[in-house]
Amino acid sequence: MSTNIVEATRRILADRVSGSTSLAKRLLKALVETKPTPEEALVALQTISSSAKSMVILRNVSSTCYKLIERGAPPSEAAEKILEELDRSVEECVGEGVIRLGGYKRFLTLSNSDQLLKLFTALSPAMVYVLESRPGGEGAILAKTIKKHGKPATMAPDLSAHILCGRVDCVVVGTDAVYERGFVNKLGTGLLTHLCAAYSKPIYAITTKWKVAEASRSGDRAGLRSGYNSVFEWVDSSELGSYISELGTLEPRGAYKRLLKELKAKT
Repeated sequence: MSTNIVEATRRILADRVSGSTSLAKRLLKALVETKPTPEEALVALQTISSSAKSMVILRNVSSTCYKLIERGAPPSEAAEKILEELDRSVEECVGEGVIRLGGYKRFLTLSNSDQLLKLFTALSPAMVYVLESRPGGEGAILAKTIKKHGKPATMAPDLSAHILCGRVDCVVVGTDAVYERGFVNKLGTGLLTHLCAAYSKPIYAITTKWKVAEASRSGDRAGLRSGYNSVFEWVDSSELGSYISELGTLEPRGAYKRLLKELKAKT
């Protein structure tokens, strides 16, 4: 296998601070730039798919690219096609977010996410509060990057969530995996849903079809218990206001089936 694609795969799997969408784009760009053979690409994609258990988008992107290569598409062309589709999904999702959230000025979020960054830089916020998001501390990265784009943002201690929730207009979180009865995201998301209920504040989760997981709620919870529950957590969809996606703003009850149908249409 090409040294470049091996190194790209290794770095993606070792990354603990980048958002899942950013990692998926890095994988696809590596396949475009290194131009591996079909055999090399399939091994890399299989490695990613079997190893990135907490990031559904990496599994979905890898499996979709794998299928295209098996059908005869050159790896670089297959990756480029999926990258274009992924970029389109994110841009349409952000566009929907601007429409839905444009009337709000003060936001609270957590962790680090390519979608959240694009959303907040497309909006005109008075302030974006980003929880530090320990143990990884990824919130510091998002707050710093938002400020680099000229928008007001500040990192806040995780334990200040209850104070900030009372000050903001709404809470927006990302998603690492969407299931029929809920979603998985950075530890602390569940607390934000409870605080929003207590303060009567709206809470939205931004996502795309690429983050839909074909697994049951019980299966996901078993996965959380088996190794990464110190970083991610399960959140029941009943605790969420709406999903913001490339298909529009979706009610939690029917969002999974609509997003899954759209994903399968692309694969």
